[in-house]
Amino acid sequence: MLVSIPWRQLALDNLRKLEASELLGSSERELVTDAIEALEERKPGSALNDKLVIARITSAYVTRELAKVEWRKALEASEGGQKLTRLTSVIAHEVEQVRGSLSTDQLGELGESASEWMGKIGCGSE
Repeated sequence: MLVSIPWRQLALDNLRKLEASELLGSSERELVTDAIEALEERKPGSALNDKLVIARITSAYVTRELAKVEWRKALEASEGGQKLTRLTSVIAHEVEQVRGSLSTDQLGELGESASEWMGKIGCGSE
């Protein structure tokens, strides 16, 4: 993003044309909008700031794209993912039991129960 003043306007003009394109998806349009805003706010000689802006724009785009993935379905499609989802269910069940239990004896019993469950679902030590 090391853009001199004459090139800055050219870059902004081209980014605005790209932003108006019907071929651009909403996520990509947001990415271009972020780039336009960063370029408009850029101060000359701010190379470190340029890197931070690029990182911010990139991370925002990646976060938006990852939010579209149905992670639970993707996990359940693999054997390892199935084990993980079963384990999270067991942990959620155990947490609910712990919420009502405050004595160390009851907590110890829950720990033993969790170890048994982990062995049953194939997550125990081998």
